[in-house]
Amino acid sequence: MDQAPQSYIDTSEKFPHLSRAPITEAVIEIRGRASLPWNETDILTKLKQLLTGYPEHRSVQGFSSQLQWTPGQEPKVDSQNLGWQGWQFTSADKSHITKFQLDLFSFSRLKPYENWQLFSAEALRLWEIHFELAQPSEIQRLGVRFINRFPIIGEKRVQLEDYFRGFPDDLREMNLTRVGFLHHDIFAVPGSIYAMNLIKTVQPPEGQGNEFALILDIDVYTQQPFGPKSELLKQRLVEIDVLKNKAFFGIITEDLLKTFI
Repeated sequence: MDQAPQSYIDTSEKFPHLSRAPITEAVIEIRGRASLPWNETDILTKLKQLLTGYPEHRSVQGFSSQLQWTPGQEPKVDSQNLGWQGWQFTSADKSHITKFQLDLFSFSRLKPYENWQLFSAEALRLWEIHFELAQPSEIQRLGVRFINRFPIIGEKRVQLEDYFRGFPDDLREMNLTRVGFLHHDIFAVPGSIYAMNLIKTVQPPEGQGNEFALILDIDVYTQQPFGPKSELLKQRLVEIDVLKNKAFFGIITEDLLKTFI
């Protein structure tokens, strides 16, 4: 494995503002087991009173699957319904989705993404509601995930180095046409509790369209539990945002960046 020196997360570092951000979904997810009773009817009643800007809701069910394999026989998948886990609420304009579950809180912003300040502020506001209902003793995992989509219009041949840095094409002389790829890296951030999943892949056309797209999926998360105090959570989110931005702006090319400013 690669060895790297310890890093310092400079939370004062500034990054370019993108007026046309390519983000299709941004997610903040907090895992922590509820210590209070988690009753389906009571939780719904309280959430409906507190989430006036989120008129749509649905029940969230849990499932588990286990692959059973016996020599000489076809593999079987044993699925189990774990029953009710919590509630999902959607905002009136369909841009915000939040889940309140027994051991998980999540908040998603769909496109158009506005900015980190608004996104994280709403997530923290909703988290305070979840915390009052669930009272988890610790945060087992905090994660922030941004899914970016870069359309490729028409029949243009994809040259990955036009989009992402560090993609030399060793087979260019063979005049091959790239129809798909998947590149997945997992990084630990030295000197911190953070790690990062980076996925670069291609999204084929959907339906009758002929538009391919490249996907850059950035997931930064904690690797150790920590206390649920709000100030510590806010600090963790600020540091994760810096790491997410450094990854994004370090991966895409300058020419691609100019199309979003």
